[in-house]
Amino acid sequence: RSPGDVTATEPATDGTGTRVLARLPVPAAKAKKGVRVYLDVAGRTYEIPVRTEGRPMPLARRWGETEPHRVAAWPNTKGRLVITTGPLRERGGRGTRLWRALGSLGSERKRSG
Repeated sequence: RSPGDVTATEPATDGTGTRVLARLPVPAAKAKKGVRVYLDVAGRTYEIPVRTEGRPMPLARRWGETEPHRVAAWPNTKGRLVITTGPLRERGGRGTRLWRALGSLGSERKRSG
């Protein structure tokens, strides 16, 4: 096994995620290093910096022709790195409907003009 290689992936025991085992090289020096997660989705690689103190660093992208998705990485209360992914769903309500209506008006003007 070479440093940085993922050695195993398996479903989490509770069925809500995937367990990833990796060997991460750390030089024998007094230094502080930032942790970043690289996520490959739909043929592209996205970099997510990991923040501490329970505050996630979210990343939202539209991958391919799919709906927008979110990705966030942070340490949990047990000190483990947690990466979450999921679709970004619009919240209902008048504000959402208004933004949709305004957006469709703008696209109609572009087509007719």
